[in-house]
Amino acid sequence: MMALSEREQRLLEEMERNLYNSESDVVSTAGASRVRPSYRSLVLGILLTVVGIIILLVGVMTSLTWLGVIGFAAMLGGVIYAISPHKGSPRSLREEAPGASSHASARAATPKQSFADRMSDRWEKRQDGGL
Repeated sequence: MMALSEREQRLLEEMERNLYNSESDVVSTAGASRVRPSYRSLVLGILLTVVGIIILLVGVMTSLTWLGVIGFAAMLGGVIYAISPHKGSPRSLREEAPGASSHASARAATPKQSFADRMSDRWEKRQDGGL
């Protein structure tokens, strides 16, 4: 193997720094936006979609274009309602039940490092010969 020149080493280090910075930005924004829809909105959305399909089929069979359009709109609305997160959900995913163990609440109280931060720490330990 050939050794890297000083210029190549500097470029490689700069590329690594930029990669770590951009990776941490992507990881932090991707993790923050994930909200699951509630069970109730999922069921209501599926029911609305099924009713929309039935209305659409009846509109096609009876040659009533306006009824088909209404059925399609109901289908589309049902799908959108089913997959969209709602603020009025009864419980958040991170809330604990009243009888939860103290170990779980203590673990939840400690701040977690992001994936990029953990990988960065591991990389630094390797460079220092710690791993």
